[in-house]
Amino acid sequence: MSEEFLVDMHRLQNLLPGYVNRTVSPTERLYVKNALAQSAQARAALAWHEALAEKVVNDVDALPPDFGWTQLQAKVRLAGHAEKMGMPPDSAGIKNGWRRLVAVVEPYLPHNWLSAPALGGACALLLAVVAGQGYVLVQATPDEMYGQARGSQPAGAVVDAVSSTQSKYVQLNFRDAVSERDMRLLLVRTG
Repeated sequence: MSEEFLVDMHRLQNLLPGYVNRTVSPTERLYVKNALAQSAQARAALAWHEALAEKVVNDVDALPPDFGWTQLQAKVRLAGHAEKMGMPPDSAGIKNGWRRLVAVVEPYLPHNWLSAPALGGACALLLAVVAGQGYVLVQATPDEMYGQARGSQPAGAVVDAVSSTQSKYVQLNFRDAVSERDMRLLLVRTG
């Protein structure tokens, strides 16, 4: 049995990027050094990580400091100019449809014709109206109304003697599994 199997390669692979960047803790650095001393596979993995880090550093150093900024600004200007001219941007499908819809609706949105304080005041007024309506509706609705069955006589109603002998008062409670057909048949059979 060789000593190579004593090295936990999964843990080593997780520690090597930090080892190369010098961001691992001293105990982790010691573990990596011991693994490198014991395993040729660990040394090969370290060499690969070091080569990758060197390539990344060289690639970044070779680029001008404003790389990509001018291209990004040109794309933004081009897209803005295309939208002003009514031309669809480079995106396709639904995205274009939404952009066209926003372009049509945006001039009519309140932030274009109201200042921020006026818009805030209008929103506060609308909120007060909605809250007032909710308060009035809650106060106007009696709690007993929710407990009454449809078609039943309200509590305290006076019923004359003729109609009380001809009518029946039935309160039925059905289970969820009962079909409408079964409910109707039961009501027809009971008269």
